[in-house]
Amino acid sequence: MDLGRIRDEQQLAALLDEIRSFGVAAQISRLSQARQSLELDELYYEQKGNEAGIARISRCLALIDERLTELQSAP
Repeated sequence: MDLGRIRDEQQLAALLDEIRSFGVAAQISRLSQARQSLELDELYYEQKGNEAGIARISRCLALIDERLTELQSAP
């Protein structure tokens, strides 16, 4: 999956499924990269005043943060 192409929760869910078999460090790395890309998308949508885009990206960022928390707290 191309990390720069995550545009909605369905694409993020596909990424999460794809990397679930990776080691914890690799998952954290991929999710961190995806987060950075989505943050740039969020800035773009903010500049354009695209509220729907901002909301969509915010939901994706929340899901990434949730998964990162799970991974970082795993024994």
